[in-house]
Amino acid sequence: SDHDAVLDAIAGAKYIITATGVKDALAPLADALAKSNAILVNMGAEDEFGQAMPASRVLNDKKPLNFILDEPTLMKFIAPTMAVDNFGLEALVNRTLPCGISYPSAATESRILQSAIAAKVIPQEDIDLILKYHQYKEN
Repeated sequence: SDHDAVLDAIAGAKYIITATGVKDALAPLADALAKSNAILVNMGAEDEFGQAMPASRVLNDKKPLNFILDEPTLMKFIAPTMAVDNFGLEALVNRTLPCGISYPSAATESRILQSAIAAKVIPQEDIDLILKYHQYKEN
């Protein structure tokens, strides 16, 4: 809601990565984004920068970065990672994280893993590898 603070953040950013899933989400900021020194990256499935932003100004000509790979990252790997991101954002909003680098708690990791198992998003052999890693990490 603080437009000036957003413009200041854009001016000082090294990278600006969008992942809103909303077409033209950053279009109102096109001038500031185009003038910034930041590397612009679109991770969403839509053109989040808008028509006013030249494709050449955004990495990969505005195409979603994940889709430049010969084999894009499978959802079975993206969904749990995004779930961890969502838990982290919730913790930031609720101010329950300490300053500095924070890792998801064992309870959060377990909750996400159990959801992935229940939804059958991750094959059993991958689950076995994850559980083996957690046992290794604990020892």
